[in-house]
Amino acid sequence: MEEKETILCVDDEEPILKCLKRVLEAEGYNVLTAAGGEAGLKLLSGNKVDLVITDQRMPVMDGSSFLRLVRKNSPGVVSIMLSGHSDFDALVRALNEGEVFRFLTKPWDNDELKAVIKNALEHKRVVGIANCMVDEAKKILKMAGGVSVDISHDPNCVVLRIGEEGAIFSEQAIFQFLEFIFKSLGLHKQNEIKALSGCITKQKGLIIMTIDMGKGMSLKVEVPSGDAEK
Repeated sequence: MEEKETILCVDDEEPILKCLKRVLEAEGYNVLTAAGGEAGLKLLSGNKVDLVITDQRMPVMDGSSFLRLVRKNSPGVVSIMLSGHSDFDALVRALNEGEVFRFLTKPWDNDELKAVIKNALEHKRVVGIANCMVDEAKKILKMAGGVSVDISHDPNCVVLRIGEEGAIFSEQAIFQFLEFIFKSLGLHKQNEIKALSGCITKQKGLIIMTIDMGKGMSLKVEVPSGDAEK
């Protein structure tokens, strides 16, 4: 039996928490609630949480500060922020720093909220797959570092970056790594995440492979070709 995904809702208003819990439990999620950032961090430390929904305006600890700690202590958790229009500056800052996946204004639309949550959880799964590839990338390309997973921009795409622009890898090593990616993705068919198609292009000194992961998500792998334009 597939394990339920757990969502932690943090808000200082009890009616908001009750509403979120009712809507999300009806969708089949396991829902935890906390009446503030400090209580939310305690629940996060003692439970396996997949996604956090938090209000921005809360006493003692606002949503941005809470998500900063979530990112530090539980980097695999994806976050959604609820806010008013007056919190625009804080929201832009949180988005730019990669602390929040999406934000929704209050009062939110339940259908939009459910769609955003599904997209966020799909994104989290693809990020997990990309992170599993990092060690193998270093091994095949004989690198000590220089491998990163970008999760802070396009919500429908995860980017796996290999090395710095202008780095030189043998063509054999690059295609050995790309072959590994296709084989490793086949291991995730039981989770309904698989490479449906692939497209390899070469531009601006990079070999770029874009993989359709299904459910509106794609994984883009960028590897320096060693002949960047001068």
